[in-house]
Parts: sequence; C-alpha cells; structure tokens
Amino acid sequence: MLSQSAPKLSHLNIKGIRYGYPAIDELIGACNKLRSLSLGTPYRQEPSAADRLLARVLTKCKALKELELGNTKITAHGLNTISKHLAGLDVVGEILCEGLDQVTARRIYPELNMDNTSFWEEEEEEGEGEEGTAALVLPPNFLKTC
Repeated sequence: MLSQSAPKLSHLNIKGIRYGYPAIDELIGACNKLRSLSLGTPYRQEPSAADRLLARVLTKCKALKELELGNTKITAHGLNTISKHLAGLDVVGEILCEGLDQVTARRIYPELNMDNTSFWEEEEEEGEGEEGTAALVLPPNFLKTC
C-alpha cells in the first residue's frame, strides 16, 4: 500500500504528461464537455467507440483523483495498471468524438494532441492492444515506500 510518505500523483510522469489534482479536474471537465457535445449529435442512436473511450478515461481520471486526494488505498501494481490504461489511450490524446471537429476540441482542451487518429481503428475491438507500452516514471525509492 502507498504510505503517507509515498510520492503523490503530481510527482508521476505518464507518457510525458504530468498529472496532479488540478490537471485531473481539467481533464474530467474536458471529457464531460466532449461527451456532451458528442451525445448531442442528432444522428447518434447508441454510444460510439469515442463515447466508450471517454467513459473509460473518466473512470480512470476519477480513480487518479481519489488517489491524489488520499481517499484511496492502492498498491504499486494498481497504480501501474491505471497508468497503463491511460498510456494505452495515449493519455487522452485521441479524445475526438464523432461529429466534433478538431478546432472545437482544441478550444475545449488545448493540450489535446490530435495528430494521430490511428487509435480509433484499434479501439473498435475490445482487446486492450499494446497496453504494455505504458511509460510510468517513478522515483528510484518508490517501491520501498509501498
């Protein structure tokens, strides 16, 4: 379990993006805005792959926020699993709902990197794909504090 002296989430670097309490709130807000815009599209009858992705991102971000606030006991393995999920989503770099253009998405959340859209083809299948490529940078003594 993480002890009180363990590093907080703001000390972690996942796929080059620093996560901390305010950043997670912004990300949750961005996901919610993108999702509401997408779900408001008239021709949509059921959730798309993008909607399912957003739902998963929200779940992971909420888990990370709980961890940052100290409300969750989590093992080092659990933290690594969460980071792999985020890295598998290219750290939400692929949040682009159907019917939502990149200009609008960038205005909502300017830090989104939408140059690579190949993830959507991979996302159509239920498998997690190359989830093992997560980049989780921890301080050298992190495991000793768990």
